[in-house]
Amino acid sequence: ARERLFGPSEDQPLEAAPVLLGTTELDQPADRRLEPEPRGMALLTALLLAVCLGIGLYPQPLLATINEVMRGLTFIQSF
Repeated sequence: ARERLFGPSEDQPLEAAPVLLGTTELDQPADRRLEPEPRGMALLTALLLAVCLGIGLYPQPLLATINEVMRGLTFIQSF
């Protein structure tokens, strides 16, 4: 109980300090070099983003096309 209040006595040898996480070389992340994204992939991503935004903001033309296709595929016409 005395060690808790006053710390270790001078008669006892000092213990080594605990190793903290992240302080050793093994704890550090490996050095990685990220390659730049190919231009083709960047253009494809931008194109798909533009298509998604276009459909999201102006869905009427796509919905009209889907409606016409569905009417053409149905066997029984309901008007």
